[in-house]
Amino acid sequence: MEKLEMWDYICMGTMLLCLWMGTYGLKMCRDANKEGFDEKSLRNKIWGAGVAAALYLIIRFVS
Repeated sequence: MEKLEMWDYICMGTMLLCLWMGTYGLKMCRDANKEGFDEKSLRNKIWGAGVAAALYLIIRFVS
């Protein structure tokens, strides 16, 4: 296995942050900002970032 690069750590951190935001962070944001909170938009951004990070890591380690 190759030595990990900076982008690998960034993507792993992004995936962990997305998992945390998807489970606990959205509830905390909703409770803190009840007016004007677009949960669907934020959820799509969170999971989009998670998918992009996962795809990067999959492509990086498969090739």
